[in-house]
Amino acid sequence: THGASDLKGFVLNDALNTGGYARRQFLAITNYRTTNTAIPDLHTQIWAWNPSTQNFVLRQKIPSVGASSVDVLEHSIDVYMVISNTGPEAYLTILRWVPGSFREDINGANYGWDDDLTFGWVPGLFLETVQTIPTDGAMSAVLFHPYSESKPAMFLAV
Repeated sequence: THGASDLKGFVLNDALNTGGYARRQFLAITNYRTTNTAIPDLHTQIWAWNPSTQNFVLRQKIPSVGASSVDVLEHSIDVYMVISNTGPEAYLTILRWVPGSFREDINGANYGWDDDLTFGWVPGLFLETVQTIPTDGAMSAVLFHPYSESKPAMFLAV
């Protein structure tokens, strides 16, 4: 890590490229901006447990600036993540998990594929930005939902 400021463990059903789903453990780690100019861009990193190798492997890097907290919540059939960014342009980012699937990518740029690959498996990622909320340097954000069968709702505490 590079000045990790928060980490969140979570478990969710991860789509498999062979079909079906498997419960998989993940870690989300926020990296806080440092004065080290040798690190040009810090990201919030998503790590997935690989049962074959018995270690975590990097699944995704999410752009963030001065990330100070991360939270993950399964709500209804979706999984959401909120990241608090406390840099010069302080904001919260709320993302939704997009399950793994086979996808088309004409030039390979979207998923980092080789130029000659236009169709392939993309694992589950936090790809969909739900909302970006400007803040005045919020240090922490938490997603939660009170139990209610009649009115399912999700809330954000900052």
